[in-house]
Amino acid sequence: RYDEKTAVRGNRLVSVFVYLSDCEAGGSTAFPKLGLEFAPACGSALVWYNLDRQGNLDEMTLHAGTPVLRGEKWGASGTC
Repeated sequence: RYDEKTAVRGNRLVSVFVYLSDCEAGGSTAFPKLGLEFAPACGSALVWYNLDRQGNLDEMTLHAGTPVLRGEKWGASGTC
């Protein structure tokens, strides 16, 4: 399915995630292949490239939001 979508639309070059709230516990953005995790802080943002210099998907940018344990997490994302 991923191959079908990218054949038509192409890959996302850059992703941005802006934290619109703090979170009392949990809710971080994790990049497991890089061993990195970023806790939500209102007004901060993450920006990363999804492709390597040859235009191939950079699998090191695999990411996911961790469960919110207490409070709420609000954010906005965009890609180009």
